[in-house]
Amino acid sequence: MKTELEKENFLKQLVKDKKMLIGRPASVAYETLKQGGFPIKHMSTSTVGPWSQPDGIEYMTGVIFFDKTVKEIGATNTAFLVTIKLGLWVNDVDFWKSLPDENWMEYI
Repeated sequence: MKTELEKENFLKQLVKDKKMLIGRPASVAYETLKQGGFPIKHMSTSTVGPWSQPDGIEYMTGVIFFDKTVKEIGATNTAFLVTIKLGLWVNDVDFWKSLPDENWMEYI
């Protein structure tokens, strides 16, 4: 388990080296984070809100990886998160409905 400082330094270096991830599947970023010692304990989608869209639909544009579970974040009110823009424009509600109940993080 990496310390908070080690995680921070790893993420700073990853931002500097982000060109190695551009244009590659999100699974490459997922594996790079895991192999680098960033524990992915929760995932979410980044979205463009319905209030800004003429059709009132919220669109998924990328993914967010968290180093803590929702429960841990609630208890400490802290977490590292990595937002990855994927160049998507997918109905967020439909996307979440399409996920399986089990292993949904791996599906994303």
